[in-house]
Amino acid sequence: MLDSLINRSTAILGHVPRSRLFFKIFGWFWLTTIAIHVAFSFGSALTGVHVVPQGNMYATVAPLLAAEAVDTFEAGGAPAFTQFSEHNFSANQGVLFLLNGFYADVLARPLPTNGVRVAKEARLGQLTIFGPHLAAYRCLSRSGRPYTLLLAMRDGPGQFREIWGLSALWFVAAIGAVVTMLCWWLTYHIVSPVHQIQAAARDVALGNLSARVAPAVHRRGDELAALARDFDGMVSRLESLIRSQKSLLNSVSHEVRSPLARITLAAEVLRDGPVSEEENALAHLDRDVSRLDILMGQLLTLSRLDAGLGYGERESLDLVQLVEEVAADGDFEARADGKRVLFRSSLARLDLPANASALRSAVENVVRNGIRFSETGAEVLVDLQVVNRSIAKCVQVRIRDHGPGVPDDYLSAIFQPFFQIKNASVSQVGNGLGLAIAFEAVRMHRGSMLATNLSPSGLEIMMELPLDHASTAAHTLIGKSSTRS
Repeated sequence: MLDSLINRSTAILGHVPRSRLFFKIFGWFWLTTIAIHVAFSFGSALTGVHVVPQGNMYATVAPLLAAEAVDTFEAGGAPAFTQFSEHNFSANQGVLFLLNGFYADVLARPLPTNGVRVAKEARLGQLTIFGPHLAAYRCLSRSGRPYTLLLAMRDGPGQFREIWGLSALWFVAAIGAVVTMLCWWLTYHIVSPVHQIQAAARDVALGNLSARVAPAVHRRGDELAALARDFDGMVSRLESLIRSQKSLLNSVSHEVRSPLARITLAAEVLRDGPVSEEENALAHLDRDVSRLDILMGQLLTLSRLDAGLGYGERESLDLVQLVEEVAADGDFEARADGKRVLFRSSLARLDLPANASALRSAVENVVRNGIRFSETGAEVLVDLQVVNRSIAKCVQVRIRDHGPGVPDDYLSAIFQPFFQIKNASVSQVGNGLGLAIAFEAVRMHRGSMLATNLSPSGLEIMMELPLDHASTAAHTLIGKSSTRS
């Protein structure tokens, strides 16, 4: 059992951070608390009145001495008590006083400082002491009169020092042990999470973006736990950005290489081929250059949104009018394929500060995505409404299509750049940047996007923007019940 205790203690000490901060905090807590309690103990011992336990030798002798002194005084008066006092205590040892019921000395001598205080604190059959120089015992005479025997020791070690001194020593030792344990625990409780966060930061600096703070720190429920959560959130964001950048580079290189290869081939044909092939090569060349231009434009837009460059470019706009215009443009494009885009809202106007081009791009990309995946003859519904959340009001733009939907495992992945579902039932058109641009545009406005599969088929993408954000101005809502198509 002793070996187990030693091993456990060694393991605990092994987890103690050996740093200047740890021992500095521990040392200051320990010294300050010890100093306070030592001062309190000595001050209490020097200025406080204490009751001597019954088992103590002085508590046993005091009743006998007091009874003999009272009997001597009542039998022989003041002269008899004077002889009794001189016989039992020499002038070098101290002075013995006998106080009546009014706390006056029977020999009419002045009492020492705090003498009356100690005498009044004494109860019948109880020995009380004050520091190392005063002691009092209260008793009743045979005639029933109350008396208090008061002993004042001369300056020096004092007969009663061993009584209060030993108690004070044990008290100080016990307080010191408790304070040491508490200060050690408090310091470890404060410094240990800091070292764990520091270790995680060091791992991240070395390139390990999967490093996280230990879960035990998150469960603390204090500022250090909040710091750990913020740190993990920051690292997660960095990991996501770096992973996105790597994926973006790979995807861009793939998307750009194919058109460039076809452009090179078309240039060779134009240089050496017959006229008919030249006309075909020019058509391919024009198409590939157009694809590269669109791709570069989308990459620039995504890069600006991801960097937050357009965050400060805000203006007051009518969100209802903006979404309605996008739905009308989408409906015009969809009619060519036998599809429709319907807009529905109970609001006539909703003014809020926002980046108009970013929000328009977000809604357009989602609406066109719904048109592309919907079947012929189907309708894409664009619904705008204001909802009350527990914290503040939000505006929701829901876009529902009648396409095949998305596998549940990919509902969150579709907002990543260049993500495309392989082997889908519809032809792969585009480069997977539309929803990523929409996601970044909504995120730039402190909003969120959510994709949900509909039953029996279809996909709903919900964009939610806060209306009562601290950085936004007051918004205006004008109610209206209508459906536009």
